[in-house]
Amino acid sequence: MKLIAITPLAIYEVDIEKNKWKIIHTGEKQFFGFTWNNDNIYYSRTNLDSANVHTEQDYQKSGVGDVINVGLNNRNEIISGLSQTHQIYIDNNHRLFITNTGFNHIIVANIETNTTQKILLGENLLEVNSKGEKIGNHFNSIYESKKNIFIVAHNNHRKSKIWILDKVTLEVYKIIETEAYWAHNIFEDGEKLIICNSKHGSLYEIYSNKNIWVAPKKILTRGLAATSTHILVGATGMCQVKLDTLVV
Repeated sequence: MKLIAITPLAIYEVDIEKNKWKIIHTGEKQFFGFTWNNDNIYYSRTNLDSANVHTEQDYQKSGVGDVINVGLNNRNEIISGLSQTHQIYIDNNHRLFITNTGFNHIIVANIETNTTQKILLGENLLEVNSKGEKIGNHFNSIYESKKNIFIVAHNNHRKSKIWILDKVTLEVYKIIETEAYWAHNIFEDGEKLIICNSKHGSLYEIYSNKNIWVAPKKILTRGLAATSTHILVGATGMCQVKLDTLVV
């Protein structure tokens, strides 16, 4: 089994059985999102060092990120002006969903028609206010089910929330407040809806309001993939030197 894993500094191919990591792309500033369809691969970049973005003025100037489209015979920028983009996702209708995290909204770019739509879910237009306080929702993850689009809000110091959108109209169908903090990622497993309860280093099932797995050591869980036999959890070590690892 092989996996594509993204860290800010590189995109990796990971051989799960052999525990081998191979860099397949690097040399650009801060990768975050990665998605694909039958014809192309898409990845997002911040084009700056996120560690230096703190104040309201910093965020106002942070709209230098973009999404790159890579095909067999082409490589081009398809959308720019993004801030602190996290997960991106392309559906079967050629709609590219982008978490424009620093500007606290979602962008839907139609690749075929070359049009974009901004979806405002929170009340604030930036991640921080004039005092540097994190007031944004920190939207970071996207998931598609048969009927809905799920958007995960880390929500900074508040309990994390899930926005559920109608897949056709993109109107908000429901908002779920969880007991998780700093949430990332989401997927459905039958009747279960699972997210990374990142602050507490666990996987959390929303409807039962329970952690279903807790890491054996202190980590920040973010990054989630699943097959019929495995759940793969991305983890950032909470130590002096932060190391991206993989927990199976």
